[in-house]
Amino acid sequence: MTTCHAQTAGVSRTQLNRLVAADVLVRLSHGVYALRAFAADDLLDLRAAWLALDPARLAADRLFGPTATAVVSHASAAHLYGHGDLLADRHEFTLSIRKQTRRPELRLHRCSLATDDVTIHRGLPVTTPARTVLDLLTTHHDGEHVAAVLADAVRAGLIDVAALAPRLAPFAARFSLPRGDGAATLAHLLDLGDVTHEVEADAIAAGARRAGTTTSRYLAEMMSQGIMDQVNEVVRTALTANLTNILDKVLPMKLLPQTDVAQLLPQIDVAQLLPQIDVAQLLPRIDVAQLVQVPPDVGVTMRAAQARLDTPAVQAQRAAARRATS
Repeated sequence: MTTCHAQTAGVSRTQLNRLVAADVLVRLSHGVYALRAFAADDLLDLRAAWLALDPARLAADRLFGPTATAVVSHASAAHLYGHGDLLADRHEFTLSIRKQTRRPELRLHRCSLATDDVTIHRGLPVTTPARTVLDLLTTHHDGEHVAAVLADAVRAGLIDVAALAPRLAPFAARFSLPRGDGAATLAHLLDLGDVTHEVEADAIAAGARRAGTTTSRYLAEMMSQGIMDQVNEVVRTALTANLTNILDKVLPMKLLPQTDVAQLLPQIDVAQLLPQIDVAQLLPRIDVAQLVQVPPDVGVTMRAAQARLDTPAVQAQRAAARRATS
């Protein structure tokens, strides 16, 4: 509480001093107090700094409209979430209005935050994990440190990487990536944070949920479709390269010289032409080993995806189903 809060409740400064002397209250900073029972709160200093920025308003009123008050941000936001290993040696807040402070333990930023960029965590208004990553990049924090913050947010399932990618576009050049390429920037940070597999696993698990199937079956279907796409591309290329020879077998000789192959190709029914293809000549063009090769990290991704779906609730449902059928 602040001195203003206490006076509103009818507690004078003298009474506050007596409560401090009796060890009922702890004075955290000038005009900010806490009950002794809550002195072990690891966020007590951060809470006190937040209260002191607007001492006349009750915390509940400020939380009702969090974007209109000081919002925990930058390294302090990462620390509040427990993400990364940034040194939060100063309490950082973002405000929509200009405010100055002489307190050396505070660092204030001015920015009008969108409602979607602010949430409530552990009783304090704080920038979302995605906004926190953007703020850290904006203030030129080290890329590996930012990647560690992003990685922990991914592991906690608190960030939508697909929505984050376009917002990372302004930072691409900083990492020597094509200017404006947010997807490449995201991929780079995920790789630095060693969570590429987790992101792929989340995508596979989400796809499996939508398809109503298991992760292993869903991944097998994805791989199978990928192989078929490659086979179809090889066949199409082979057909294009040997189109004259193939057409020679299905078109009258007198029509062949008058045929515009480029215009004719899209109209060809490949299914009808396949019987005319010399398979013995086509097979050498297909690198079967390359088509069926499984990337070495697919197994890691599939196990990670299975872990995303194999939650205690799912295990309980599976056990109940087995009991019902036994």
